[in-house]
Amino acid sequence: MHFRIVVLSKKYVSSSEAYRVEKKLERRLKKVDYVDFMKWYSPHEFKQKFNEEAFVSCTFSYNGKQLRFIDYGLKLPKGWKKKYKEILVYDAHI
Repeated sequence: MHFRIVVLSKKYVSSSEAYRVEKKLERRLKKVDYVDFMKWYSPHEFKQKFNEEAFVSCTFSYNGKQLRFIDYGLKLPKGWKKKYKEILVYDAHI
């Protein structure tokens, strides 16, 4: 079974850092077999191009050091387009 995990990042993330976030998600989500990085989005293109909202299991925020759980499903906090620089989408497998 597949589902999506959305990570709202306050800074731009390199591919190696996206991999570190992937590993943090795997440790955090105990029932997940593994997590794969899928795609980066800018805040402006996210609402237009991301059409898998029904498959989002949970939303996290990332500030460059800490990964913080926001809520289950796709939850975009007030002012998210100005607050976050990138949106990372991961595919998780159970």
